[in-house]
Amino acid sequence: MDIYESTAVLSGVGAGIGVSPRVWQILKELGLEDDLLSITHMKDGQVAPHSMVYRKADQPQGIFVGKIESPFVTYHRAHFQKVLNKHLPDPCKLHMSKRLTTYVTMDTSEIRLQFADGSSVTCNVLVGCDGIRSTVRDAKPVWTGKIMYRSLVPKDVLEAASPGNPLSQEVRISMGKDRCVITYPISQGQQINFGAHVYEPALEGTPYNNPWMHKCAKEEFIGAFSMFESHMQDLLNDGFVLAAILAHLRVTRETVPQALQVYDQIRRPFSQSVAAKSRAVGHIFDLRGEGMEKLTLEESIAGGVSKEQLEQME
Repeated sequence: MDIYESTAVLSGVGAGIGVSPRVWQILKELGLEDDLLSITHMKDGQVAPHSMVYRKADQPQGIFVGKIESPFVTYHRAHFQKVLNKHLPDPCKLHMSKRLTTYVTMDTSEIRLQFADGSSVTCNVLVGCDGIRSTVRDAKPVWTGKIMYRSLVPKDVLEAASPGNPLSQEVRISMGKDRCVITYPISQGQQINFGAHVYEPALEGTPYNNPWMHKCAKEEFIGAFSMFESHMQDLLNDGFVLAAILAHLRVTRETVPQALQVYDQIRRPFSQSVAAKSRAVGHIFDLRGEGMEKLTLEESIAGGVSKEQLEQME
């Protein structure tokens, strides 16, 4: 098995990753537990479980919606990536500076990969994990109408500006009309991962021809969330089953099509269901769930939603 990475080195740049209990069990089965425990938020030698707190936050006095006690484990993306690289089994090899430009299926059913450096290789199975503007995936991405802001905030900076701020100790989902902020501690609690988005319903499904990523002025996203409650203002201002099947001893070059069919039958319906539910949850976080469709930003900021209404959203 060969892994082709477009960058020259595994970068230290990255944001946060949250791991649910189900995914954590898979990581344990892969033998990654000890090394992952060493880079997460530890407390007395154990993973510090992060509460997941939900609040309606787009008004001066936010509304507590609910709290889930869950062993939700968080990591810095770069640290997580290093652990995966360390545990690659001997048959696997990581190739750096290999940006895929095109591929073609040959008469022999092998797949020829062509890279930007002029080199090419053949393989029997091609699995693409190459992002939104994928070379591997045929389907073109469709813009959701959401613009995402991401950053990392050092814990000591937040503590200096806002001593005892709960955002350094919990997973916080701060909901607002057509905007949402998700924060949680990473890097053994020394950094706060910040992810926020603004939703423009009229732009959903339209072509997007601008750069996919760029640095923005601090004032841009502060302005987008200026109506959020004080804790947030302080922060603003300052593929397991597929791999198991392909790695199974009974899978040979001849039986690869059947192995992939197993994946399609078992996992594809589930993954599509997850994608659909993720989209639905996103609308709930943007206060666009059932009964909230006509709520305006101005009404939301003015406190025009009760806790009971929030609890009934589906």
